[in-house]
Amino acid sequence: MNPHTPSRPAAATARSGLLAFTLFLVSMNLRPAVTALSPVLDTIQQRLHMSGTVTSLLASIPILCMGVFAPLAALLGARWGIERTLTACLVVIGGAIGFRAVALTPALLLATAVFAGVGMAVAGPLVSAFIKRYFAGHSATMLGLYTLGMGIGSAISAGMVVPVMAWLHGAWNGALAVWAVFAVIALAVWIPFVQRPAADSGLPTGPRVRLADLPWGQPRVWLLMVVFGLQSGLYYSIVTWLAPLASEIGYSTAQAGALVTLCSVLQMITNITIPAWVQRTGRPQLWIAISSLVMGGGLACLAWAPHTVSPWLSTVFLALGSGSLFPLALLLPLLETRTPQEANDWTSTMLFGGYVLSSLIPLAVGAIRDVAGSYRLAFAALTLLSLALAVVALWTRGSRRGATTTATMAGE
Repeated sequence: MNPHTPSRPAAATARSGLLAFTLFLVSMNLRPAVTALSPVLDTIQQRLHMSGTVTSLLASIPILCMGVFAPLAALLGARWGIERTLTACLVVIGGAIGFRAVALTPALLLATAVFAGVGMAVAGPLVSAFIKRYFAGHSATMLGLYTLGMGIGSAISAGMVVPVMAWLHGAWNGALAVWAVFAVIALAVWIPFVQRPAADSGLPTGPRVRLADLPWGQPRVWLLMVVFGLQSGLYYSIVTWLAPLASEIGYSTAQAGALVTLCSVLQMITNITIPAWVQRTGRPQLWIAISSLVMGGGLACLAWAPHTVSPWLSTVFLALGSGSLFPLALLLPLLETRTPQEANDWTSTMLFGGYVLSSLIPLAVGAIRDVAGSYRLAFAALTLLSLALAVVALWTRGSRRGATTTATMAGE
């Protein structure tokens, strides 16, 4: 062997490392379109003269799009391949965020939410198929890395949007648009990889893939929709309305933004630690239930005792509870399936119904705020939803359709 030629194991390890890093960069783009809004939401609402209900559409529209357009992932992924379709998604997301620099009316700002939501809708299921294809033996760990990237993207955008706005002399639109840089960085690394994809995409091609082929008739996929929808709706309600609630109880804009940043940073810890623990021990449904109850404790404190229990402590409970829910919910369809195509189909179906359900929750928060004149009643309703999530998660325990059992997952 040529001493200057890497051995096959070393080359495989390097390729796996590159794939993991690429996945991380892609995932950083899948939340800033929503999370960067929270610290400046009051500013946008005042300057554009928007009601709480209309303002909540900035969060609800991307979530709704992520549901309605999720089934496109199965179609586009089969036609173009996982890698090229993800490239298109990055372009759409980055373009939508960048366009916010000139989106100075409610209609234009809501349009950017639509396009960002479509890009995120197609990217989500394809990332699961990507993990199933390249990291089938380490699904929970890679989902943890995936959500870590989303958490870092969320933390940076939420934590820096107020300082950037101050640096731009109060230009909230420029402060929102700057996060298109994440897409530029990801594309710089991703495009060379796309030019050298593996020969087999792991997905069937051509007209064989139809929306009717998705597993609508599987009862368990509907349970997964409810689990995913509740956890997603709770997460986006928290990241959208935590800062406005903090402002309502007397915190400054900078302090409110710091609460969102703290939430995102702590979520990153559970993004990695809890899925890694589940990888070894199994029982993802039990951990979803536990996490939901912890999150519910934080919501209850904000709803009923915001001046008695420090919002900083409540935010810790919110973050530790909500941080693990997304990767664990994404793990559930992987446990039900055997192939990348099945993983793509089940995830697409789960995201379709789940995101449609979850889009209603932040919208309801804004509507309750308009009627009640306070966010506290809305956070009380979110507390009840966290309890419902715990019950439904435990309900999903039982025999699974796929060959991957809990014991197998723990031994991967």
